[in-house]
Amino acid sequence: MKIRGWLESLKKRGMQLGLESTKVLLTALGNPEQKFPSIHVAGSNGKGSCCYIMAKLMKYKFGKENVGLFTSPHLCHIEERIRINGKVIKPKYFDEILGKIRKVVEQIPEIEPTFYEITFVAAMIAFAEQNIEWAIIETGLGGRLDATKLVKSKVCVLTSISLEHTDVLGNSIEEIAAEKAAIIPKNTPVVAFWNESEKARKVIESSVSSLTLGFWYDPVTSFFFNFGVDPREQEIGTIMPPKDKLRLNSDYKQGEQYYDPTFLRSFLNDALLVSRFVLYELLRLKPNSDKLEHKSIESLLEFPGRMQEIQINKSKSPLRLILDSAHNPSGMKRAFLEIQEKYRNKIARYILLGTSPQNDLNDFLDPIIEYCINNENVKLILTQPEGGRYKPVNAKLLEEEIIKQLPQANTIVRNSPHSALEELLNEWDNYPLENESEEGFAICIGSLYLAGNILSSLRKDSFDDFSF
Repeated sequence: MKIRGWLESLKKRGMQLGLESTKVLLTALGNPEQKFPSIHVAGSNGKGSCCYIMAKLMKYKFGKENVGLFTSPHLCHIEERIRINGKVIKPKYFDEILGKIRKVVEQIPEIEPTFYEITFVAAMIAFAEQNIEWAIIETGLGGRLDATKLVKSKVCVLTSISLEHTDVLGNSIEEIAAEKAAIIPKNTPVVAFWNESEKARKVIESSVSSLTLGFWYDPVTSFFFNFGVDPREQEIGTIMPPKDKLRLNSDYKQGEQYYDPTFLRSFLNDALLVSRFVLYELLRLKPNSDKLEHKSIESLLEFPGRMQEIQINKSKSPLRLILDSAHNPSGMKRAFLEIQEKYRNKIARYILLGTSPQNDLNDFLDPIIEYCINNENVKLILTQPEGGRYKPVNAKLLEEEIIKQLPQANTIVRNSPHSALEELLNEWDNYPLENESEEGFAICIGSLYLAGNILSSLRKDSFDDFSF
């Protein structure tokens, strides 16, 4: 069996929570995960954004030339999971690494690693062989039993935590918080997004060796606070008032103006502030002035599948498509708040929607229903993401649930993301315009896999498209 066929065959093993197989495999390969320091990130929403932005900051604001980035899942190509200095790993090199892993796996028949675990081990080998300075690691699912827990963490980050994967992680927010906070090793600092649940906060605070090692980030104020302090009740313990502190740093200067991180409540802005706090305040890294590259704040916040703007030029006026991978109720709610704030003068005529299974589908759909109620004549193009870990929600079922909540909803069902995109473009081509220069506005949302499907259909899926 060819090496890619072997890797694909592992998908039938599904998900496997536990560290033993990965630990045995890494040990047999010389423990590559211990040969470099890591920044480890877990959470329900925004963890991929945090990892991506930290990697960009390392490269462009600190002049680091050898930073590894491991994320999952991928949008279009499995190689996207492994980047070195912003570049997606080359397929030939990835295959070579897979060959090394397969050889060891076949010598240890008692272990049965999964598809995900093999990709993680491949990243560790690549990072060790390329002598990276730092690795930025995104947790797959949970934390306590996720393969990434085996990395040598120097700092941990917990992004926003919400009810998700309750069949695996627990039925309460505090149980899920405990699973994710379990990535934090002894005597390791952590910055965590403030959680409205006091029980969840107590779980997270109890996960550190000392409260002095823990810091809260409050998305409402953009301030950082020591663990043990309630930022809503007192100002004692404030670490960084952003507007004052950031004015001291040229990273935030745009011409003669300073970027205000509080102008928009978004995962990307939160991820930027937390990433800077980790690198400047917790790790105390020093920028290499000889190797710095100028990058605007906006460019640091741009990457595929997360509030990505794509202009599609058709036979008439262009169509602006906002592509986002919000995949759970809290992420969906935050995404629509951001879209409505950022694009105040635009109304989406079309929403292309598809999703993996949801614990509460109605909760997931609420922001879309609300958007349709507040904005007339929105057409919903419903489909099913392809290539995901789980069987997607059937588009007809999605339509039925939407019509239950909004009987007057204008819906179209298409079986594949590609046909859904074609429907969107045909609809826009036939839309009666009052002004020939009018720009169309559409949203594609609901799943990272759907975002990948659409990028492939638009042919915006080259390795260069996924590198930075």
